[in-house]
Amino acid sequence: MGTFWKPNILVVIVLGLIVQPFVFLYVNKPRYFVLYFLLLIGVMIFSPDFIGAFILICPIHGYIIARRYKGQGVRPWFARWWATILCFLVMLSLLITIRVFFFDLFRVPANSMSPFLNPGDKVVVDKRGFGNYRYFGMQFSKIPASVNLERGDVIVFQYPKNTSIDFVKRIVALPGDKITYINKKIQIEKYCSKTSCSGDGNSDYLNIVRNDKGKLLDKGLWLYEEYAGNNKYDILIDKTKKDRTSKYFTQENSKVGEWIVPLGHYFVLGDYRDKSFDSRYWGFVPQGNIIGTVAIAW
Repeated sequence: MGTFWKPNILVVIVLGLIVQPFVFLYVNKPRYFVLYFLLLIGVMIFSPDFIGAFILICPIHGYIIARRYKGQGVRPWFARWWATILCFLVMLSLLITIRVFFFDLFRVPANSMSPFLNPGDKVVVDKRGFGNYRYFGMQFSKIPASVNLERGDVIVFQYPKNTSIDFVKRIVALPGDKITYINKKIQIEKYCSKTSCSGDGNSDYLNIVRNDKGKLLDKGLWLYEEYAGNNKYDILIDKTKKDRTSKYFTQENSKVGEWIVPLGHYFVLGDYRDKSFDSRYWGFVPQGNIIGTVAIAW
């Protein structure tokens, strides 16, 4: 049973500032809560620069509702300050759980993956099965991965030289593969065990095929289609720039521009080949560093 009641103005302002849309539960306006909550999610995903507006909008609107509240009707269970905060904590826990173990949101900082991803683009990362469960730099759990990756997959991973930094690149070589990158073209000698070879098929060699009919974009910058197994994607090649082979990461007993990917590791490149700081320069990505694959980008 509820009692006749009117919202406390001070509580409304405090809740509006701290728990934002949840203040509308306290003032007994669940429809406004749903509206503002969905609006908040939309802003977080599509226009995070405007999220600060909620700091003012929610408490102001909540204050107006509280001042005009008639004090009629039965007070529902959620229209209590502690119940409102409890709802907020439950929803926050659910959101954190989703972002830690299932899907997370990242913003692309640079153009190394252009034209697929450009600076400021946002990506949803599918973390399921990778076992590297982190959130805001905190490691919640780390278990062996159960996901099979393919050449051409775009992954988000912890930079091996500084694991506090996240990179996004495209896989071009799998564990055990021998990769050659010369004159901006790739050739891969697949790793073969006694029973099978890495990736699809049993051929020892795999050319990451590039369609030579590219499109000139600007002053030596060409757009090409590239094929890796079942994946097709666009890359950018700047023919005015030479490969920076003097800065390449080198392996013992390997030529410059050739690498053998260790088991449990991957070789990654950026799609904008002449703007990307990738495996050519710092080495391989350990399986345990991979956070997930890019599922959606906009």
